[in-house]
Amino acid sequence: MSCNISDNVKKVIGSHGEERFKLFKSVGEWHLGVITLSEISVSNFNMFFEDVETIKLGECSIFMTDEGHIRLEWYDDICGESELEFGENNIYIYLEDVDIEGHYDFQSAIKIFNNVVGDVRL
Repeated sequence: MSCNISDNVKKVIGSHGEERFKLFKSVGEWHLGVITLSEISVSNFNMFFEDVETIKLGECSIFMTDEGHIRLEWYDDICGESELEFGENNIYIYLEDVDIEGHYDFQSAIKIFNNVVGDVRL
């Protein structure tokens, strides 16, 4: 398994996000202790954006959680504050203005994302 991101993900997170991701890969020691990037989270991150319809999230921020998961946050006029966290067994989705919040299995997360976010951007 690899901790590299796909070309689709690079389009979604932009050059700034790609640089932050490289930092997550290279730095394991943070002020709170040792955190390593979860290869499963990165794999889910890549697969998610291979399976969802092509979208542009606008300006999004990428973070690494204390568990080593990848988290994206962004704001837009349709969904408001929005967040995706790519866990090892599920994907957390928060879409403030459309009242969606929870942990979902991979296929359910893709359906929700395509139905709510994809429809308004294509």
